[in-house]
Amino acid sequence: MSDLLEEIEKLSLNDRIELLEALWESIDAETSVLTEAERSELDIRLAAFEQNRSAVIPWDQVRAELAEE
Repeated sequence: MSDLLEEIEKLSLNDRIELLEALWESIDAETSVLTEAERSELDIRLAAFEQNRSAVIPWDQVRAELAEE
């Protein structure tokens, strides 16, 4: 395992990020517990977010508003 870590450390930052994303996706695919309907809803929400990123409310603001209630 240490040889593998040494090889990973030699990669550029971008390559390490890509590797991390690929690993995460492989883990996610194996452990996904979402129904097809849930996955579809998340895809719809992600598409809406990507079309209008400025329409989101930052978590700090949401938390502050909830604390006021």
